[in-house]
Amino acid sequence: MQIRNPVLLPAVALTMLGCSGVRSDPPDDCERGAPYQLVVKSPNGVLPQDTEVMVRHGGGEETYKLKDPPDDPAWVFCSAATPQTTRISCEVWVQGPITVEVTATGFRQYEEEYALVWNEHNCVVSQSLEISLESQTP
Repeated sequence: MQIRNPVLLPAVALTMLGCSGVRSDPPDDCERGAPYQLVVKSPNGVLPQDTEVMVRHGGGEETYKLKDPPDDPAWVFCSAATPQTTRISCEVWVQGPITVEVTATGFRQYEEEYALVWNEHNCVVSQSLEISLESQTP
């Protein structure tokens, strides 16, 4: 095979070497926990009943509502100890970056993006993310 276009030469060389830029499947000995573990908490008391945790990723979005938890979540599994709780714990089972948005009366809206973390063995490292809501009034 003869490559005459110097622009194509690096691309062809990388392809021939098997460098696709995509991670291969993780080895079987990787820990199989949720890639993201969220804790949403109120620093000064009970979370309002209208607290919502929305998680978006490439495959769509899913929302956990404290006052009306979903019966059959797809990939965001949350729980609260009681309806009068100070924290919501969630496991998010997706293989890609996420955006977390939290809304609650009396608190500033929270929105943050998170990316997967990989270790040197090509395994996803579970991330524990603590979100402490900030009051709207100083």
